[in-house]
Amino acid sequence: MHPKTTDCNVLQRQIRASLELHRLKLRTRQVLCRRSVFCCVTSIRTLHSRWISDKLRLMNLLIDDIRPFREFTIRGCRECRFSNGGQYFAAVHGNTIQIYSTWRFENLGNLKGHNGKVRSIHWSPDDSKIVTAGMDGAIYDWVLKDMGTGIAGGAGGNGGNGGIKREGESILKSCSYSCAVASPDGKSIYAVGSDKTLKEIVDSQILRELESDSVLIQVALSHSGRMMFVGTANGTIRSMKFPLEGGEYQEHQCHSGAITKLRVSYDDTHLFSTSDDGCVYVFKIADKEGRGIKREREVVFADEILVTKSDLEEKNQMMNELKTRVEELKMENEYQLRLKDMNFNEKIKEVTEKFMQEIEALKITSTVLRTDKEKEEVRHEEEVCQLSFYGYHIDSSGLDGGRERTAFQRVARFGNDP
Repeated sequence: MHPKTTDCNVLQRQIRASLELHRLKLRTRQVLCRRSVFCCVTSIRTLHSRWISDKLRLMNLLIDDIRPFREFTIRGCRECRFSNGGQYFAAVHGNTIQIYSTWRFENLGNLKGHNGKVRSIHWSPDDSKIVTAGMDGAIYDWVLKDMGTGIAGGAGGNGGNGGIKREGESILKSCSYSCAVASPDGKSIYAVGSDKTLKEIVDSQILRELESDSVLIQVALSHSGRMMFVGTANGTIRSMKFPLEGGEYQEHQCHSGAITKLRVSYDDTHLFSTSDDGCVYVFKIADKEGRGIKREREVVFADEILVTKSDLEEKNQMMNELKTRVEELKMENEYQLRLKDMNFNEKIKEVTEKFMQEIEALKITSTVLRTDKEKEEVRHEEEVCQLSFYGYHIDSSGLDGGRERTAFQRVARFGNDP
């Protein structure tokens, strides 16, 4: 691991908006149930267990529901994990780990060897190994080959069968282990337990121990092997400087109860934590500058969604009914539109006829007025002509009388002249 990428301030509580989770106060058994889901979730199925239940349930994650699919008679299962490929899952039954096929639901083998209850299961990246840790202080490294050919068990390793065998072990009676994980290359195992130390185990020997002031309950490694997170009994989460050298870490208080599970998302961008306080937290992983962790490769998510046949038929029937209803609504709307068009056409016709009648009446009135106007104009012209004629006659008469008087006056004047 490159030293520049080790010191990560991964627990900035930047809960991404699309997955923002409210704090859920649950009862103890509900917390355990939710914790089991975080341990064992896969693409379409999940394992479900409760303290009060006498069975382990395999459930289908549907488009809008979670439904039981199959039950396994495993009492009080507290730990169960799917393999990374999803083809197997391991479930704890007391001090025995039972391995099942996810597709055929067959018991492929039982890992026996622990003398106390098993508290942790970890699959290697290629699903060829399993690391288990228990309250008996034992950590076992199991190699899985030709699964289904035998049962591993006993202190001797393979219990008389070569299908599944125990390859390595580290036993410390003074410590009750609560969690153990292996590095991606499988060379190192990191474990925490009741002795307040974080142990690095290589070749079945404890190579390094880092002491703590509180009990460490959970440890999680990123899939890239560059980051480590540790959960404590005080509800704090520690971001360890990795690889482990001086035991440096950054501590963040988030839960009010002991951390029960820590999981890192597949693309190493988010950290999930559950606790006895009934809360589930989602943390965004970032470096100390606040930048998100770069993905080495883009994660491709499946577009398929699991639905049951009955749900599919019901949804298809609902779709057909909705389509029929849509067609009926279309026909009804078209009929209503035709009725409205007919009503509008009738109204337009009535209004048009009314206006045409008014136009005809106005035309008649206009014609009458025009005729009256013409008659008045003719009468006025006649009257003007008459008045003109009478005025000329009067003027002419007056002019002639004036001329005669003037002549008489001149004659009289000349007659009197000597």
